[in-house]
Amino acid sequence: MGILCDLIVSAKDKNKDSLMEIINKFRPLIKKQAYALNYEDAENDLIVDMIELIYNMPFFQHDGQAVTYISTSIRHSYVKFLKQRIRLRENECIYDPDIIKNIENLSEDFEKKDLDLIFAIRKLNYNQKWVIIYKFFFMFKDKEIMNKLNISRQAVYNNKNKALKNLRKMLEQ
Repeated sequence: MGILCDLIVSAKDKNKDSLMEIINKFRPLIKKQAYALNYEDAENDLIVDMIELIYNMPFFQHDGQAVTYISTSIRHSYVKFLKQRIRLRENECIYDPDIIKNIENLSEDFEKKDLDLIFAIRKLNYNQKWVIIYKFFFMFKDKEIMNKLNISRQAVYNNKNKALKNLRKMLEQ
């Protein structure tokens, strides 16, 4: 049994000096992973995980096994904390009252423009109106519109272009 294994056994018996010595041996790796995590208490979080690890780790015959086990566990802790940070960032929302007011104003604009669009579509002739409705509201393909309205594909295309041109004119006024 090596020196590190003796320290681990002693640390499991609640010897604080042994625990501190083990932490100091792995401090460079802990600091490296904490720097990569890039948040204030990363080093402390990794140390707490390492202490829990030491109390719960199995007994090893050789120092090499213990070093590998602890190093791997520190890396796994790093990954765990990194995933937590990523999840937290994905769920974060910045609250800004000005943005909310702008969104409310924007929705009022859309409502007004929607009404204008509806009135403009009503003014189109029968084929133009239904081509626009089928094409943009129901997402029909030209062939489906052709079958519904009993007109040629070319007529669908021409009616769509004329309707869009007329809608632009009406909405600009």
